[in-house]
Amino acid sequence: MHPSPHALRPVDELLCAQALGTATDVCHDITLAMPFASWCDPRVEYDAEGGHCAVRLNVGFQKLDPASGVFTTSLPGILAFTL
Repeated sequence: MHPSPHALRPVDELLCAQALGTATDVCHDITLAMPFASWCDPRVEYDAEGGHCAVRLNVGFQKLDPASGVFTTSLPGILAFTL
C-alpha cells in the first residue's frame, strides 16, 4: 500500500525552504490582485527544536486619498501562519 500524495508529513528544514517558494508566489499574486498593496516581502523561519516553520508575508499597504486618487499613506501589515 502506497501513502496518499496528500498525507501529512513532518515539517523539516527542506519543507520550510520549499514554503518560501509558495510564499513568494503568494506575494506576487497579492501585489497583482490588490492595487492597494504596494509591496510584499515573504519570509520563512524554521524552528528545529519545535519542528515548525513560520511563514510571514510582510505587506505594505497604501491608502488612497479619495479626493485626488493619490497614494498618501503607507500602512505596514503582516500576514502570518505557522506550519
